Amino acid sequence: MISARHIRPGLAALLLVLALAACGGPAPAETEQPAPGPSPAATPEPPPLPASNRMVVETPAGAFTIELKPDQAPQTVARIKRLAADGFYTGTAFHRIIAGSLIQGGDPLSRDADPYNDGFGTTGEFLPFEANNLPMTAGAVAMARGADDRNSASCQFFVCVKNHPEWQGEYTVFGHVVEGMDAVRKIAAATVGTGNLAERPIIKQTIQRIEFR
Repeated sequence: MISARHIRPGLAALLLVLALAACGGPAPAETEQPAPGPSPAATPEPPPLPASNRMVVETPAGAFTIELKPDQAPQTVARIKRLAADGFYTGTAFHRIIAGSLIQGGDPLSRDADPYNDGFGTTGEFLPFEANNLPMTAGAVAMARGADDRNSASCQFFVCVKNHPEWQGEYTVFGHVVEGMDAVRKIAAATVGTGNLAERPIIKQTIQRIEFR
């Protein structure tokens, strides 16, 4: 028998390691887990839409009031309310004027100094066409859209200055001017340019503010 005192120190250490290994050895240290990071912030809910369906558009030419028709064009009215309540239209202009016929506005590109890009702006989201029986008479307010796609309305709209029965069923009508048609006619009488700017007013006809009352 070999006693422990006859085992050299290095050999004794080796035997201890082997004995521990045979018994399973000490438990391995647990890997340190990273502390959990902050949870992603929840997307805040948008504020509720204005309850009123009377939208007052203020311009240098005066104010006019549009009575919205959510029962006839619910998706369009909801979009218009959201954009107006969020201030989207503030500073945009009625960039297209056809004297005695219509005024068109709501393009975000109309805020800049380049009149050539007016009419091409969108929100990046488009609305389905909402057919209804609202007439295209003087004071009717409808969504502007691409020439060949009735489902391409986004944010631009126009106000009829005269009756347009030929457009009935082609555009989503979502409201009617119930006060301030004199302001609409004043905008429609603004001097426009020539050539490629024949429908662009020389002096911007800006939307200063929209309120719901």
